Amino acid sequence: MAFFGRGKNKIQDLEGIRDIYNYYVLKNSDIYIIDYNIYRDILRSYYKEVMSDILKLGYEFKLPFRFGSLHIIKRKINIQKLDRFGIDWVETIKNNKVIHHLNLHSKRFVYRFKWEKENTLIPNLYFYKFVATRANKRELAMIIKNKQCDYFE
Repeated sequence: MAFFGRGKNKIQDLEGIRDIYNYYVLKNSDIYIIDYNIYRDILRSYYKEVMSDILKLGYEFKLPFRFGSLHIIKRKINIQKLDRFGIDWVETIKNNKVIHHLNLHSKRFVYRFKWEKENTLIPNLYFYKFVATRANKRELAMIIKNKQCDYFE
């Protein structure tokens, strides 16, 4: 029988919220027991609040257990290296020459999430990477376009 699905991902999630909950129940079996759904909702609301503070107030969030910190940085676009930036296809077709996005709405700055990994205790740190969710990236873009918050260089 032929299989036409995507197959397994190259990198599988090692642990998720369910595994963290099982560890929580194992460690706190005598003291505090709450339902998994309540535990999941608490974690989700906490992470939403942390990301809201990072996005809207420009805070730097220090991760526990010396895992580094998470914040948003901005840097100026290098005009000499325009080939690294996306092509503005509407303007390119209109003018019959390649025109790149210059981020004029943000005065030629590029913003991104940054995980500072200095002084961390994680072995093989170069294997780990922080990728923000699509919703958080879109919210950052909306905040920049509406000029609601300015971040550090």
